[in-house]
Amino acid sequence: FKKQLTAEPLDIGLFTAGRGAKLLLAREGDEGICIGQIGEVHPAVLERFRLTHAVAVFEVDLEALGKKKI
Repeated sequence: FKKQLTAEPLDIGLFTAGRGAKLLLAREGDEGICIGQIGEVHPAVLERFRLTHAVAVFEVDLEALGKKKI
C-alpha cells in the first residue's frame, strides 16, 4: 500500500495563527493518524523565553510511525 503524508491547519497557542499544521500519515484512501506537528513559534512565546530570532518547531511521533495499522 502507498502511504501519504498530508498537513492540516493546527491552531494552538504555541504557533503563530495560520503558521501551524498537524502531520497526518495514511494509506491511500484512509483517514490517517496524526504523527506530528510543525509550525512557527508565536512571538509571545519567543518573548517569554527571551528569544530574539524566529523559531520553527517540528515534532514527529516515532512510536506512531511504527504502528502497523498505517
